[in-house]
Amino acid sequence: MDDDYTLLSSKEVSELKQDMDYLKKNPLGGTKSGKSLQESIDKLNENMEMLIEIFKEASDQMKAEERESDVILKRIQPLENKLEELSEQNQKIAKGILAVADMVAAKEQAPPMQKPRPMMMPPMAPRPPMPGMQAPQRMPPMPNAPTFSQPSAPSLPPPPMPRKEDKGMFGFLKK
Repeated sequence: MDDDYTLLSSKEVSELKQDMDYLKKNPLGGTKSGKSLQESIDKLNENMEMLIEIFKEASDQMKAEERESDVILKRIQPLENKLEELSEQNQKIAKGILAVADMVAAKEQAPPMQKPRPMMMPPMAPRPPMPGMQAPQRMPPMPNAPTFSQPSAPSLPPPPMPRKEDKGMFGFLKK
C-alpha cells in the first residue's frame, strides 16, 4: 500500500502545473507539426470569422434591396394594372374591328338587292291614223268623275337583313 502514494516536492508539483497550463493553451504540444496544426486552426478560425462578417453584410444588403423592391413594386403595380386594362380594351376594339370587317365582307358577297320596279306603262305616243280610218277623238271628261294619273311606285324601304345573333357594340354578344 505504501507504493500507491508517493510524495512529491513542491517544485515538481509547480512544474506539473506549468506543463498542464501549457497543454491547456497548446493542446497539440510543442512539436513542430503541432505548432503548424495550431497555426492552421488559428487561420481557419480567422477565415471563418471573416466569412461570417461577409454573410452578415450580404444579409443586410439583401434586406435593403428587398425593401427597395417593395417600394418599386408599389409604384409599378398601378402601371401594370393600367397596361392590363389597356390590353383588354385593345382586344375588345380588335374584335369589334373584325366584326365590322366581317359584316362588310358579308354585305359585299351578298347579291345586290334589286329595287322594285314601278308597274307603269311608258307613255304612248299618238299613232298616226290608218289610211281609210278616222282619227279617234277624245271624249270630254265626265262630270263628277275621279281623275286618275299614272300610278307611281310607292317608295318602300328595303326589307330588313336577317339577324344572326343579338350583338352589342363592337360586335360582342349582349349578356
